[in-house]
Amino acid sequence: VIQRLHPSLLHVNLMPKVRCAEHAEFANTIVETILEHSSTATPETLAQAVADTRGRFTLSSFLTELLMKNVDRLPEPPFETPAILRPLRTPEDFRETGARFRNCLGGKHVSHALVGRAAFYEFQGKAIAVVIRTQDGWVLGRVHMERNGPPDPEIVGEVRDAFTAAGVKCLLPYVPEGRMAAV
Repeated sequence: VIQRLHPSLLHVNLMPKVRCAEHAEFANTIVETILEHSSTATPETLAQAVADTRGRFTLSSFLTELLMKNVDRLPEPPFETPAILRPLRTPEDFRETGARFRNCLGGKHVSHALVGRAAFYEFQGKAIAVVIRTQDGWVLGRVHMERNGPPDPEIVGEVRDAFTAAGVKCLLPYVPEGRMAAV
C-alpha cells in the first residue's frame, strides 16, 4: 500500500485508514483530481492537511472533505446548456444549492461531477436535474425537488423538454405517482 500511495498522503494519521491497494488507488485519484481542479492546492498543502487531521474519521469522509475544501472549479458542462438551466460549476454551487433544496447535494455529489460521471443543473430555483454520462452519451436521469419531495409533473416536463431540445436523451418518459426522491 505504501508503495502505491501518493506522497502527499504518506503520514501516520492516514496510513491506518488505507487498508488495501484499492483504497490507495481511490485516494490517489482524489489527490490527482484536487490538483487538477484547484487553483491553490499543491502536494505540500495536501500533505499538511493530512498532518493536521485529528480524531476519528473514515478514509472516505476525509477524502470528501479534502476534495470539498480544495476544489474550486469543475469541468465545463458537457453540452450547450439551455438558458433556463443553471449548471452547478463549483463546490460552493453544490453546497449552496443543497442547502436551499435541503438535500444531500452539497456533499457527495461533487465527486461525480469532477470525474465526469454526472452533471447537475438547477431549474429556475424549483428543481435539480441530474444528467448522467452513459456509454451512449449524456442522459437526463433524475429531477429532484426540495427535500427530495415528489416531482411536479409540469416541472419535470419543462426540464425534459429543455434537455431534449439540447440533444440530451431522456429517461423520463412518465411522471410516477406518489412520493419519490427522484424520477
